[in-house]
Amino acid sequence: MRLSLWLPTFTHGQPRFGNLASRAREAERAGYDGIYLLDHLLPISGVHTSAWLDTVVGLATLAACTERVSIGTASMVVGFRHPVLLAKQFASVAVLAGPRLGLGAGSGWYAPEYEAFGYQVGERGRRTDETLEAFSMLMTQERVSFHGRYWSFDDITIEPRPDTRIPILVAGGSRTVDAGSENDRPRMAPSVLRRIVRWDGWIAPCAGNEELTYRDLDIVQKELREERVSRQGDFHLTHVQWTHIVDTDDRERALSEQLPLFRSLMGLHHSDQHFIDTYLVGSRQDIQARVSRIRDHGFDEIIVGPVTHDPSQIQLILDTLRPVC
Repeated sequence: MRLSLWLPTFTHGQPRFGNLASRAREAERAGYDGIYLLDHLLPISGVHTSAWLDTVVGLATLAACTERVSIGTASMVVGFRHPVLLAKQFASVAVLAGPRLGLGAGSGWYAPEYEAFGYQVGERGRRTDETLEAFSMLMTQERVSFHGRYWSFDDITIEPRPDTRIPILVAGGSRTVDAGSENDRPRMAPSVLRRIVRWDGWIAPCAGNEELTYRDLDIVQKELREERVSRQGDFHLTHVQWTHIVDTDDRERALSEQLPLFRSLMGLHHSDQHFIDTYLVGSRQDIQARVSRIRDHGFDEIIVGPVTHDPSQIQLILDTLRPVC
């Protein structure tokens, strides 16, 4: 199983964004397989409590300062983004990065991000579907016209375009109310499942408990067997997770350090049990055991993000998880 890093680009805490490139180079030298960025347009509260650097700016930084690792979004809210602009941005980054770039795409959950453009969050799924269809056409065809319910344009050419296709992985799935938002449900929606198998892979969210994640995985794999037998070998299964590694085998000592840090980033309204059920917390052995289960259930990659800007976490996460990936 590939082990990749969610590079922290949130503004919570004490970020030193001038070190972003050096942190990415450090992660590449340490041996991570990929470096990914999380996306939010506006300051948010609920699942997290923070604002974030612009994702495309971050991707351009990764493209310029790394050479080997895969880079991409995990994930980007694409439903409110115009596909022509999105295609131009990703094509430009891909030309800089070469065939290392991927688009992890989600429909989002935070209503103000849609409302900022005059859209409704209730349209998020349909808007996401149109954006991805138009984006894919723009990235693979010389001249594109598209007329949908939400986006419409004629005779558009994106130049330069990368020589290789940018894979699209779709984020989404079951989440408990505590782990998600009022727009999430503890069961994967049929429209989300259709979107996942339409493209090149799935990014499984932090669902609120392990069993929801594994149930969703079974659903996705069953749908692939039924609908896309010829594409199964190309389909990439990814899980994202948050952690803070404490170098101890003492579970209670580790939790006493981890839980306040999680609560600071994720919100004071969450219970200790929520963090324990949802994320990679506890002793090193606890965390290794959970990642081993994720691997054994069949995921191809895990993307792990530290909940702080502590640079020592880059090596601690790698040292803890590489033996079980």
